[in-house]
Amino acid sequence: MADTGVKYPATVSTIQETGDDNDWVTPAEVVSDNAVYANIIAASFDSPDTSYLLRATNFSMGVPAGATINGILVAIERYYANGRCNDYDVCLTKNGTARVGDDKSTGAIFTTAPAIVSFGGATDLWNTTWTAAEINASTFGVLYKMQATDANADGFVDFIRVTVYYTAIT
Repeated sequence: MADTGVKYPATVSTIQETGDDNDWVTPAEVVSDNAVYANIIAASFDSPDTSYLLRATNFSMGVPAGATINGILVAIERYYANGRCNDYDVCLTKNGTARVGDDKSTGAIFTTAPAIVSFGGATDLWNTTWTAAEINASTFGVLYKMQATDANADGFVDFIRVTVYYTAIT
């Protein structure tokens, strides 16, 4: 089994969905592992508020045409300061908008120091099917939200990265 190596998004945006309370500050910072964070540090980010949807796409995966997709691993580095935060949505998208397959969020509380958390894996298809063309599309991506679980929560995300595992046609 081959893999794409770690890939970071080239395109990041936020979307306010029904019930979302706070937008991200500098969401484009999730495009690299550089200890510069997208964040929400608003005094109004209080339990049970949720962030806007953070959409990371355009990963330039480079999976060979016709390859069988075996699994998708998403890694996110995040932490909280002051009030606590937790993962709320960790989903994939094929078209850049709609969630597909499983939501891998378990509601895990962030740590107080930066930590990388992984979702999916080398043999996890997130309960959907994938083609090389879907993975390589600029609209393939990760949809992510966090939630405040205390008053005046501060949440930080350094990066969202993806590795795709595949078997090439021989």
